[in-house]
Amino acid sequence: MKNAFLADERIAVTAAVPVDQRGREGLKGWKLTGLIGDLLDTGLVTRRLLKRWLTDEPGKRAFYLTTPVETERCAWADAVPGSLLLADVKAMMACGLYDEEVFLYYEEKILGYQLKKKGYRTLLLLDRTYLHLHSVSIDKSVSSILKKQALLHKSKLHYYKKYLKINRFQEFAAKVFLEFLMFEIWFLTKILGMSW
Repeated sequence: MKNAFLADERIAVTAAVPVDQRGREGLKGWKLTGLIGDLLDTGLVTRRLLKRWLTDEPGKRAFYLTTPVETERCAWADAVPGSLLLADVKAMMACGLYDEEVFLYYEEKILGYQLKKKGYRTLLLLDRTYLHLHSVSIDKSVSSILKKQALLHKSKLHYYKKYLKINRFQEFAAKVFLEFLMFEIWFLTKILGMSW
């Protein structure tokens, strides 16, 4: 992963593709979609209905990057999972490192946003993988899906206010939408007995 930094000085982060114990690929990365797209991607129903427009498929944008050491099949991403990434220290410092007001959710999107704003790039190495046991850490401390979602929503609102600079009306609308999603999750899990 480190050799990719030799190809372009704007590369600030490189990452591999997460896979689970069965070898199935996990989420590779995200598009930074702005307030509306980000909110729609949060909803259980809206995410599925609008998957075609909300889901990032880096493999469709693949290209080959040649470094002095090797050639890698890659794709640019706005943000990648923080479970395994390699970062350039100077770029991280220029972006203020991780936002200390956020924990467990949205660190990656905030970092991706800051890097992109400063002109840096994030590179996903499509043929490199690593084993990632999704949610193992958080499941030990936060077992309820509703509590996890509340943490996610808190981080989202922080991102929207501090980085996307939303106004009061947008903040109110986002809060209403996120509260509706909490009801949706409560209904699906508590009333219908669904889980994921």
